Amino acid sequence: MSDSWRPNTTTVVWGGLCGAVVGWIAAVTGASFVLLAALGGGLVGGGLVSLAPGLRDAAVDRRGHLLVGGLAVLLPTAVAGRAQLAGDPVPGGVYPMVVVLAGLVLASAGEGYLVDRRIAAGTVLARVDATTPRTRQFLFHFLASAAALYGIDLVFAAETDLFVILVGAVTSAVFVGDDDQELVVLEDGLVVGRSEGTSGTLLPWWAVDAVTADEETIRLRQSLPPLPRRRVAASAEAARTLVDAARRAQRRG
Repeated sequence: MSDSWRPNTTTVVWGGLCGAVVGWIAAVTGASFVLLAALGGGLVGGGLVSLAPGLRDAAVDRRGHLLVGGLAVLLPTAVAGRAQLAGDPVPGGVYPMVVVLAGLVLASAGEGYLVDRRIAAGTVLARVDATTPRTRQFLFHFLASAAALYGIDLVFAAETDLFVILVGAVTSAVFVGDDDQELVVLEDGLVVGRSEGTSGTLLPWWAVDAVTADEETIRLRQSLPPLPRRRVAASAEAARTLVDAARRAQRRG
């Protein structure tokens, strides 16, 4: 199989989003072949992107995945919110919620693919192994996941049992928590959230307020999202190397 035909995670998730959107449209129009329409939409959407890898890469480089993912979250949420205020059922049943979840996954998968492309391009200025204070990070991610899942459940009137939401939040915190194992300084930003099996997220320098080091401890202050991060490098020298590289990149940016 050639590279042009080999789908990556972003392509697969894009296909899933297309399938969810087509299924939602079919459900709203009262079609009797909703699942078949969703499956066909997913296959066609993923297949078209697989045939145009250059277009996919260009869209990711311009962070088009965030635009598409954001729209996939906002539009169904607005529709569901309006229906809730009017006392009507959410149009399309479960499908708009699936669109929201697919949009969130697309945004995350696209960021990971963007990071992989940037690192492969050879613009790495520094990379440092790091560990995360796990208890604090687990608690933060658990609360954030629980709030997000509860919000989605509330807006879309899914009436999911609270126990299921808590289990989902714990699972998210354990398996996809923001547990950095490596911090990477690039010309155009700082890669965070990078661990085994996870490519991470690229924070552009305009979103980073400061990167400082106190012995082995690295502290990051960022404006978007406004979340402090504390990581522990393997040594004080490694922490200082990362901070110096970050400051040079920020001045050039």
